[in-house]
Amino acid sequence: MRQLTKEMVQFSIETEEETTPIQQALSEKETGTDSHQVYIDKVLEDDGNNPWLWCSVMVTARFKGLEGTAYLGQCAYENVADFKKGGYYEQMQDEAFEELKKKVDEIVTPFIVPMREVIEKLIESLPELNDEETPLDGSQAVDVLCGLWEELKESVQ
Repeated sequence: MRQLTKEMVQFSIETEEETTPIQQALSEKETGTDSHQVYIDKVLEDDGNNPWLWCSVMVTARFKGLEGTAYLGQCAYENVADFKKGGYYEQMQDEAFEELKKKVDEIVTPFIVPMREVIEKLIESLPELNDEETPLDGSQAVDVLCGLWEELKESVQ
């Protein structure tokens, strides 16, 4: 089975409204410095026009309708390019990708063992299908394969 890789996955970045007020998160009490006031004023004057100034960021990894997500709160950036420059974006991609892989594994794993057993039986029956002394005709070979198919269907239900 092919391993899921990041190259197979589509990543997206979205901002969400940050629930912690910037005045609280960047207060002198919280940070030990009052040097953040200029940035606080910038965010308040912006009035939400630039969501990157104060937000939560969600990175999503998508594959075949499944998603894995990673969140980071209390973000202060100028834009998406500014966000991507730091190490958080790569870290969040890794987290979202790992969550996605777990979801894929939850779906695929129950099928792997039964399929492996049926494939082993098929391989074992190949000499019987190709026995030169007493070869099976086409309909007998189809019957053997259909029996294995029924086994596979029953084992994964």
